Parts: sequence; C-alpha cells; structure tokens
Amino acid sequence: MPHSRTAIMRGHFESLGRDGMWGPRIMSMILSTQVSYDYTSPTDLAEKLRVQAAASTPAAALFVNAPLEGGKPCGALSRRMQFWSLADPARTRVVPVTLREDFTIDRFIDWALTLPMIHRGTPDGSRKRVPPVPFGTLLVDGFEDGTKPTLQDWRDHLSQIFPDVRLRDTLELRAVDGLPYPALAAVPAFWTGLTYHAPTRAAVWDLLRGITPEQHLEALDDIARRGLDATLAGRPVRDLATELLRLSETGLRARVAAGHERPETLTYLDPLREVARTGETFADRVLAQWHADPSGFPAAYVAAYRVR
Repeated sequence: MPHSRTAIMRGHFESLGRDGMWGPRIMSMILSTQVSYDYTSPTDLAEKLRVQAAASTPAAALFVNAPLEGGKPCGALSRRMQFWSLADPARTRVVPVTLREDFTIDRFIDWALTLPMIHRGTPDGSRKRVPPVPFGTLLVDGFEDGTKPTLQDWRDHLSQIFPDVRLRDTLELRAVDGLPYPALAAVPAFWTGLTYHAPTRAAVWDLLRGITPEQHLEALDDIARRGLDATLAGRPVRDLATELLRLSETGLRARVAAGHERPETLTYLDPLREVARTGETFADRVLAQWHADPSGFPAAYVAAYRVR
C-alpha cells in the first residue's frame, strides 16, 4: 500500500546494515494474523503484557505457516519469523523488560524512551524522517524545528516499535503467521482464553517464568525452522504449546460459564487441537500440498482455502 512512510522505513532499514537487511521484505512480503486486547489499569496491563510476551514464543509454533519463498520451499516452516530476526533487532520480536519478574509499565516506558523515533507527522498529513536520537532525548532537546514531542508523537513512536506483543492503545499480538481462512478464528480464541481469565494468566506465568530474553530469541529461530520440534530453554516446545492450548481452553470455558462467550467459541480451538495432536503444522500441510503438485500448487491452495 503506497504511503509516505514507505520510503522513510526503507531508508531506516538500510541505515542499520545487516541488522535491517530483511526489513524491506517484511514491508512487502509477509502476512500475519493479529489480534488486539484491552486492559483496565496499569497493573492489569503489566500482567497481561508479561504473560502474552512469555507465551508468544512457544505459541508461535502452533501457527507456523510460511514455508515458501518465491513459490518454493525455503527450508523453514516460517520464513516470516526469520525475516523478523534481521529487521531492527532492537525493536522487534522480544522486549527484554517485559519478561522480568518485577515488570511494570514504567519499565516498558523507560525502555521505549531509549529507542529513536523514525518518523513523525507533518501538517499536510505526510510523514518526515526524524534524526536517530532516543525519544527521551527529544523530550529534552526537541525536534530540529524547535518543537517538543506531543502525545501524538509518543503514540506514533509506539507504533514504530514492532515486537511480537506491541503496546499501543491496545495490546497487539503479532507473533502468529497468516492462517488459512478456516483456522482464522483460532487466533482470537486462543489468546482470549490466555488473556482474559486471571487464574489462567497466573498459570501461564508459572509455566514460563524464568526464561531469559536470550533463550526466547534462540527458540524463535528454532521455531522458525522446526516448529513444534523446537526447544525453549531446554524444554520441548510441543509440550509447552500443548499446555498453553489446554490453559487457553480452561480460560475460554470459564468465560463461557460466566456468560462472556458463546459455547461454540470452544470449537474455534479445534484446528490447534489437531496440530497439537498430530504434530503436523499448517506449514507442514502447505509443504505436502506443494510436493504433491508443485506446478499446480498456487491454484490448488487458493481453491482449497478460498473464502466462501
């Protein structure tokens, strides 16, 4: 989609050298399934963000579905996840402070202030590049034109951070590959069960606490290649993902019992139950279909998953 920020973002990624080499591909070649969640207070926000950040790594293995590049197998189950590994690592994938036992939103704000803003709005509605200095420095020194950042500039700055869980007006879950249409509802169902039921959030944190940001990054690289066969901090990702799925169902059942969800919501998890039961991911199915008939693959895939 043409936009005034496109050229600015390309220039930003190019300025990072190797660390930004796949940024332009992210802007034009990837598809993810994103969902957003609200919060009621700073404490509620911190708890939800911490749990979502911890769960997003093993959960990604349930959803891998990007095994092709240029119409051919690329040697990974999620090329999209691999692209993110070399696209401004300072502001993508895992935000280290969100995994701390003593995490608060103030810690997130302090972290975000250390990152440079990339672009800001102009009176005519377009965007212009901002000098690469930390946002905290802009609060003190102002922009080149002498103005100080506004609340809208802060909102824009948060939108220029691209982790697997992004904080803006809502919590955006961004760790999931694009899924075939019949499985789309599994994404909000899964994250709703983990997010909106306090006992489930506590159980998720107990399951995943103590895993370091470095271990998350190693696991994300492994999951991109091997999906459910990967490991996280020495533990099988398949076991962790299966337990997260069980906890999500627990959270959803509680919401159904409380009248917050319709009973059929539980069936939305069925595609993930099949993945966990068989170990065959969405990406594995794509590869099987491609190998069965490479020349006819695109048409066959579209026919199989067309929105009807």
